[in-house]
Amino acid sequence: MKKHLLKTGIAILITNIMFSQTSKNEKIIIKNENLEEFSITLIKKADFEGIIQVTKKGESKPIINLNVEGQSYTFENLNTIDGIITFEDFNFDGEKEIVIQSNDGIYLFDRKTGKPKNLFEKEKDRKSGKDVRNYIFTYRGEYEIDEKEKTIKITGSNSAFSGTEVIYRANGDGTMKVVKKCDWDYGS
Repeated sequence: MKKHLLKTGIAILITNIMFSQTSKNEKIIIKNENLEEFSITLIKKADFEGIIQVTKKGESKPIINLNVEGQSYTFENLNTIDGIITFEDFNFDGEKEIVIQSNDGIYLFDRKTGKPKNLFEKEKDRKSGKDVRNYIFTYRGEYEIDEKEKTIKITGSNSAFSGTEVIYRANGDGTMKVVKKCDWDYGS
C-alpha cells in the first residue's frame, strides 16, 4: 500500500510540474519539432503572442525561452516552426547564428550556448522595452545578406507612406555597425 501511495504521489508531482510550465491561457501549439540539432516548442499565450523554446537534442532544459509577437500570423494557425527560426551567419565569422523572427524584428542567439548574440548597437526590444544588442528592428520588413560586402540590409515599411533602409557592416571584432540609414516619407 505504501509503495502504491508513493508511486501515485510521484506521478501527481511529475504531472503538476509538467503542467505548471504553462498557465491556463497558454497552449502548446508545436511540441518538439526537430530543426537541425534542436527541438523547438511553440506555446501560444494570446492570438499574437507566444513563447519559443529551443532545446538542444538530448538536453532537458531549453537554451532559449523567448517571448515573441506575431502579427502576420496567429500562433494557433501555425503547424510548423519553419520560417520563424532560421540559421544564418550574421557577423560573417563562419558560424551560423540562431535567428528568431518576431512581429517587427529578429533576435540572434549563439548556436552553441543559446545566449544572446550581441552583434548590434543597443536597440529597444519592442516587447520588453529593454536595451538589447541581439535584436534588430526590421520595420516589418526583410533583411538581405551580402556576403561579398559583409553587409546586412534591412528594408521595411514604417507605414503605408514611409519606410526605412539600414545597412550594417561587419567589424573585425565580430560585431555589426550601421554604415547607412535612409528614411523616406511619401505622405508629406
